[in-house]
Order: sequence, then structure tokens, then C-alpha cells
Amino acid sequence: MSDEQKGAARFVAASIDGIPTILYEWAPQTEWKPLRRFFGIGSFGTNLLRAPKAGDVLTEDHTEDPDSGTRHEELYLVVRGAARFKMDREEFDASTGTFAHVPDPTSMGGAVASEPGTALLAVGGGGRHGGRGARRGGGGAEWRRATTWRRKALALGPDRLSATQDEESAAR
Repeated sequence: MSDEQKGAARFVAASIDGIPTILYEWAPQTEWKPLRRFFGIGSFGTNLLRAPKAGDVLTEDHTEDPDSGTRHEELYLVVRGAARFKMDREEFDASTGTFAHVPDPTSMGGAVASEPGTALLAVGGGGRHGGRGARRGGGGAEWRRATTWRRKALALGPDRLSATQDEESAAR
């Protein structure tokens, strides 16, 4: 094991602004921070979404049902600001520190920022529904891919990465 792998296996710390942002077609104003890829997490998916303005989409209306290719439950945490969630036919407001758990992958839902600078942490995993993370496992290969991706992303600086750059990095 190289010195880099030994040091990296203990922990990686980064601020929100230190994690590269990838543009999303469905919400180009929203900053998508791919935490799973950045940290090399293999057992669950996690992202941070940040909206510069009130009214910006944090996460589009979607399901995690079998047709989406994921089928996992999700947990959201409003890290900063406030958001308006819509889950199926119900709507609710969530301020900083509020969790929203969506156990049913067939639930249709999304969130919109209620305040400028709202940051939303999204976590999805296998759980009882068996998601992508549960099948993938993790381990050394995932960590090496993430280390390569993180090194390349940080070398590009704080500018936003394009989705194409991200896909190319993730495929290596």
C-alpha cells in the first residue's frame, strides 16, 4: 500500500466550497456537489445540492423506483437555509437542521430553495429496498477511482466541472 493510500484510508476532510461543482441539465442554476465520488464512498450515494437563489430547484421531482435504476430510500438534511419539499401530494417547509426521510422509492418528490444559498444534503442507500450502493460494495477500486477523480477535480480549481468531465473521470 502506498503512503497516499495509507493516509487516504483514514479520512478525507473538505469544506462545501472545496468540493467541485458539476452542472445538471435539469437545474443548471443549482450547484451539485458529488460527495460519493469525491470521498470514494461505495456503500451509499450522497450529494450536496446548493441553490444560489430562492426558488431554485434543489432536487427535481423524481422517484427512486425500479424504472429509475436505483430503487432506494432517501434521507435529506437542510444544511443551510430553507427548502419547500413536495412528496407525493403533500408539501412542507424545512429549515436548517430539518431531516426528511423518504422510505418508499416510488414516492414522487423534490425540493425548491426558499432562501438564497440553501444547501441540501441527500443520502440514498440500499436499506430494505436494495439500492445501487448495496450492490456495488465499495472497497479499494472505488477508493482509487475517487482519489483519481478528486485529484483531477481539485487540479481544475474551484470552477464548475461539466457533466462530461465528470462522466469521463467516473469511468476511469
